[in-house]
Amino acid sequence: MAGRAKTKAMNVVLAVAALSGPAAAQSETNAAPFPTEITIIVGFAPGQGIDQPIRPEPGSLASLRLSPEASYFQSARFLSLNLGRFLPGSPKIQVRNMPGAGGLVAARHLVEAAPADGSVLGLAGANPFFASLNPETDLERAFRKIAYVGARTRETFLCFAWHKSILRQLDDARVYAGFAGTLGAGSRGQAHLMALNEFAGTQFRIVAGYSNTFDVSRSLENGEIEAACGYTMNLLQARHGDWLRDGKIALLARFGLAPFAWKTRVAAAGDEARDELGRQVMSVLDSEGDLVWALAAPPAISPNRLAQLRQAFDAMFIDSDANAAAYREGLVTEPLSGVDLQAEVARVYALPSEALRQVQILLDAK
Repeated sequence: MAGRAKTKAMNVVLAVAALSGPAAAQSETNAAPFPTEITIIVGFAPGQGIDQPIRPEPGSLASLRLSPEASYFQSARFLSLNLGRFLPGSPKIQVRNMPGAGGLVAARHLVEAAPADGSVLGLAGANPFFASLNPETDLERAFRKIAYVGARTRETFLCFAWHKSILRQLDDARVYAGFAGTLGAGSRGQAHLMALNEFAGTQFRIVAGYSNTFDVSRSLENGEIEAACGYTMNLLQARHGDWLRDGKIALLARFGLAPFAWKTRVAAAGDEARDELGRQVMSVLDSEGDLVWALAAPPAISPNRLAQLRQAFDAMFIDSDANAAAYREGLVTEPLSGVDLQAEVARVYALPSEALRQVQILLDAK
C-alpha cells in the first residue's frame, strides 16, 4: 500500500480537480486542423523550480524565494515564445499556472479534463511519474498513459560533502556516518540518501526537516551538517558556483541518466548498489532527471498529433534563434526527445514490482 504522504497528496488533487468539470472531447482524428491556440499548464507557482518535495504535504508550498536557477514558469514561457513557430499554422501559445500537490493537480487536469487535440499541454514535473509507480486509483493508472512531447534538458542530481568533512568519496560514507541534511519525508534528497544507505551500504545520518535547499545550504556552510543530496548540477552552478570553483564540496554520488563529466570521478548510484534489486531501485530514481522538465500531452492524443508536437519540439532545439533565446533566459538546453522519454518511462514501468515498491517505501518514509 502507498504511504500516508502519497494518500494525502492525492486527496488534495481529488479535491481541487473536482472543480475542473468533466473531461473534454475525445481524441481528434488525424485529419483535424491544428489548434490555433495552445495553453501550457504549469503545475507550480511562478518562481518555483525543482527545489520541492516529491511527496508534498497538503497545503504546502515549496520555497518561492527567487534564485538564479530556472523555474517551471520560465521554462514554459520559453516554450510559449518559441514552439509555435514550428507547428502547423504557428499557433499562439499561452501559459497558465495551476499549482497544487507538487504538480499533481495540473497532471490530473491534463489526463481528465484537457482536450486531446494538442491545445493543452503540461509541465508538471516528475511527480505524476512517481505517483504512478504502484497505481491504486484510476487517476494513478491514467498518469501511466501520459504522452511525452520532450524535455528541455536532462538533470543530474548530486550527493556531496562539505570541504571540512572527512567525506571525500562515497566509500568514505561506508565507514564514517556523516550527518546529511534533507527536506524530510518525500524529498528527493532523503530518498537518495536512504537508497544509498539501504542498497549501497553507506551510513549517512539523516537530519530531516529543512524547509528548502536554501536552509540546507546554510547549515552546510555553518558546519551543522556535513553532506546533502538532491541538488542538481545546474542548481549548484547557478546558486553555488563558488562551491564548485573553490573546491568547497566533494561530489560523492550522482543520480541521473544524462552523460556526466567532472574533474574527479563521481560514483553513479546504480553502479554502487550491492545487488540487482538495488540497481533497479537506483535506475528508477535516475529517471527523474529526464522527467523534471518534460512537456506532456493528454493520454488520448492521436499518434499523428503527438508526432507533430514532437517534431516541432525537436526542431525548436536545433534552431539557432530558439537556442539563443534559451541562452538569454539562462536556460540549459540538453533536450531529450519525446520518443526517448516515452521509452524510458516504459522501461521503468516494466521493472519488477518489488523494485517499484521499494522506491515507494523510500518516498513515503518518515
